[in-house]
Amino acid sequence: MVIDEEGNRVGEMDIDAALQLAYSKNLDLVEVAPNANPPVCKITDYNKYHYQLLKKLKDQKKNQKIIELKEIKLAPAIETNDLNIKMNAARKFFDGGDKVKFTLEFRERKYRRLLNVDQFGVPHPDMSLLHQVVEKLSDVAVVEKEVGLDGFKVTVVLSPKKKK
Repeated sequence: MVIDEEGNRVGEMDIDAALQLAYSKNLDLVEVAPNANPPVCKITDYNKYHYQLLKKLKDQKKNQKIIELKEIKLAPAIETNDLNIKMNAARKFFDGGDKVKFTLEFRERKYRRLLNVDQFGVPHPDMSLLHQVVEKLSDVAVVEKEVGLDGFKVTVVLSPKKKK
């Protein structure tokens, strides 16, 4: 299927005939829809077509919102005020539409204690720090990845709630 430079259908023709028609007008034959049946070719200036294609892709990229994953690191012995400051930073990230990963990192000795559950089945008290964070941020965020061990780290990933 061949389309001329004004956008009118010329009709189905052989590739050699289409090339001959394009060269007679000092233009190029550009395949615009190779998967169509029959393939669609347009008689146009290739440089102009390529420029318009790049411009369209650039406009599509401009309208996209890229969601980043921000990381906030916590220590097992964090003070209340420091925790509040980090949670306020997380709220700002959520307002910007970003996801936040809270990481609680342990040293070797503390990590071994973390894995040991006491006789009543209660995990290490430091583990509850991330549960507190999730609870306090529940008004602006939802849990995307539950609290879990990742090497010597305990992590949780939160994403912003959808705005109505």
